[in-house]
Amino acid sequence: AVYTKDDQAQLFLRRWEAELNLLHLKTTLKIEMLKSKTPTMVSKEVWAHLLVYNLIRRVMWKAAMRSHVPPLRISFKGTIDHINAFLPQLSAATDRKSCLYELLLWTISQDLVPIREGRIYQRCIKRRHKPFPYMTTSRSEYRATMLN
Repeated sequence: AVYTKDDQAQLFLRRWEAELNLLHLKTTLKIEMLKSKTPTMVSKEVWAHLLVYNLIRRVMWKAAMRSHVPPLRISFKGTIDHINAFLPQLSAATDRKSCLYELLLWTISQDLVPIREGRIYQRCIKRRHKPFPYMTTSRSEYRATMLN
C-alpha cells in the first residue's frame, strides 16, 4: 500500500543495474575464482578488487559529469580498456594537470552503452559450476518464452 505499482516496477528495473555491477565485479575484474587460500588473504583480495572497482567508477563519474551524460550509460569494460590504453602516456606525463587526463575522460564519456529497455531474462549460466539452468535457445526465443 505504501508503494505504487510504477514504483515497484522501477525498482525491479534497477535490479538489472545491480546485477550488472555484480557481474562487473566477478567477471570483468576477474574475481569469480579467488586465488588466495587463507581467510585473511581472501579478505584482502576482495577489498583490493572493491577498491579498484570504486576507483574505476569514480573515473566514470567524472567523465559523465564533464560531458553531461548519465553515469550508468558509460561502459565499465570500455573504461577499463581506455584506462589501460592511456596508462603508459599518463605515467610518462610530467605535468600533473595533463590534458591527457582530460582526453581520457572525454574518450570514456563517448563509450556509451545503448539503452536496452524491456530486458527479461531468467538467471541462466553458460558455465557448469553454478546451480542455474543452461540457456539452450537464442535470446529472442528465450525472451518470447519468458513473456508467455
